[in-house]
Amino acid sequence: MSKVHYFPRYHQRENVITNNTLLLFNLINKESPVLFEAVLNTLFEEQAELSIGIQVEQQGRIKHGTVPDANISQQSFRLVIETKRGTEFHRGQIEGHLSAFGDEAVKVLLLLGNERINDPTLNKLLPTDHDLRGVRIISRSFEDVIRAVRESTSERDMELRDLVDDYRQFCDSMNVLPWSKYWLRANTANRSRAENLKYGVYYESLDKGTFDHHYLGLYGDKEVFAIGEMVNSVKAELKDGELVNVESDKGKEVTADQRDRIKAIISAAKVGIGGYDVSKGCRFFVVDKFHETHFKKSTPFPIRKWRDFDLRDYLGKDLNELPPVAEIAKRLQSMTWEKTL
Repeated sequence: MSKVHYFPRYHQRENVITNNTLLLFNLINKESPVLFEAVLNTLFEEQAELSIGIQVEQQGRIKHGTVPDANISQQSFRLVIETKRGTEFHRGQIEGHLSAFGDEAVKVLLLLGNERINDPTLNKLLPTDHDLRGVRIISRSFEDVIRAVRESTSERDMELRDLVDDYRQFCDSMNVLPWSKYWLRANTANRSRAENLKYGVYYESLDKGTFDHHYLGLYGDKEVFAIGEMVNSVKAELKDGELVNVESDKGKEVTADQRDRIKAIISAAKVGIGGYDVSKGCRFFVVDKFHETHFKKSTPFPIRKWRDFDLRDYLGKDLNELPPVAEIAKRLQSMTWEKTL
């Protein structure tokens, strides 16, 4: 049975991306306006600060007036969003959007694309006279939106975590997440540890979906204990001792070596600790090999199913290319990670 998604995936137009981003924001706001405020302010990174919801004060002085017993007020703001699947924003379009603003206290024009626009490029898009009418123009990526939600939510907010994971899958299906080469996905693997390490393959149900992450980690006992570089993601079944219905999610060749390793892990999983039958209905993530590490979680609560990491957060924000996976494993071994609640 196919998984039901929060966000539709059947169109390739920018207005679908805009609609699903607004849907994400709306669902978070319905859950908690305070959380939505935290998400937006994390996203803006001090370039703008919004206050969402009413402010209740006792005996707060009204401008040039008397002191009432109580005062209930709300900050006025307007957030205008322009989305692109890339970064092809235009000066004329930005100038046109400025007319949408009035006398709001805080005015933000958010340019949302697959990458952030650097300051020199953004300056070239500003009106020639730089009359921004008090509007703060901020460039962010869809990955920034995902990170802002994850950083603003607790590991115990399982429904919200599922929501943002589904939004990430939607963005991935729309090819607006170009930074996958920096991402490590750590999957829970305590009961399948032995066969995963031996064959360099991780398996899970087809309904869990797939990501274009470049690195795969194995998690157990509050640490990522091994990582490998992804070489293929394969759907396959074992029937009468042979692999059938073999298909790469990436459109790559499924080599003889990969087929042998998948066949071997299907057999090993059945007699392993988990006693799993993965002969059908499963996807097999194949890595070059798993490299041992001890990338420890320093806070309570184990991860639920998986955890995504931007390796630049641990190896260096300015990296254009990451070091070899063996070196990554070695450097992560002395590091810890946590979730800020």
